[in-house]
Amino acid sequence: MGSAGVRVVDSRSELDVLLDLAGSDAQDQLAAQYLENREFHVEAVTIGGQVAFSECFEYIGHPLRFRDLATRRGVTVRDAPLQTRILDLNAAALGALGFQNGVSHLECFLTPGGELYFGEVAGRPGGSGISDCVAGLWGVDTGACGALLEVGLPVDLQPVARFPAGGWIAIYPRAGTLQTVSPLAAFRDDWITYAEILCRPGQTLIAPIMSGASIARFSVGGDTPTQVRDRLEEVSRRFTFHVGEAADGVREARAS
Repeated sequence: MGSAGVRVVDSRSELDVLLDLAGSDAQDQLAAQYLENREFHVEAVTIGGQVAFSECFEYIGHPLRFRDLATRRGVTVRDAPLQTRILDLNAAALGALGFQNGVSHLECFLTPGGELYFGEVAGRPGGSGISDCVAGLWGVDTGACGALLEVGLPVDLQPVARFPAGGWIAIYPRAGTLQTVSPLAAFRDDWITYAEILCRPGQTLIAPIMSGASIARFSVGGDTPTQVRDRLEEVSRRFTFHVGEAADGVREARAS
């Protein structure tokens, strides 16, 4: 999903061209067939082999269109049966790995036929502002929890939901010299739980090569996932930046 070096092909002939270009390096490459799906991620804290806290989100945006997307988003899952299935899968995966103490970021997939598949899990907090979203929504700092558990120190978990639902958005750059960017002060709404702008005018921006290569990250809360989606869209409309290019002069870009 947007990691550096990942290539998307539509046919075997396109794959053969890439394999020829890779030469001897092709033996270290992996080819996989994409299955249409909905993609989810789970942020969890495990203590003594038991999941002490977990929250699940649905990724918004087609994973094969990462480089075409101006944003990447996630919204909490509040469909109770689906939420239970995802959290149960997370607990089963961590149990199968013998994971005892730490934080984790798991990804799984739901096919149109209703099959839920495990994708991968990492013993770290989610990136792209995901951990900040969890902290803003629940008051649980997964980064701090992971550090404490790593060195054998106790973790005091007292999650309290600030909003019934939440979500995050990562905004990606376009190549060129950044001329202007929306100020952080423009995002002080009480439903914005986290805001971070990672660029400044004068910087040379490059096209993103991985999903974590964002120039701004925001988290929001709301009463329902639908309201959260609307608020993420509002943030994407309000955040603007101007990129100067030698051939085209200065152009304005919007997140959505």
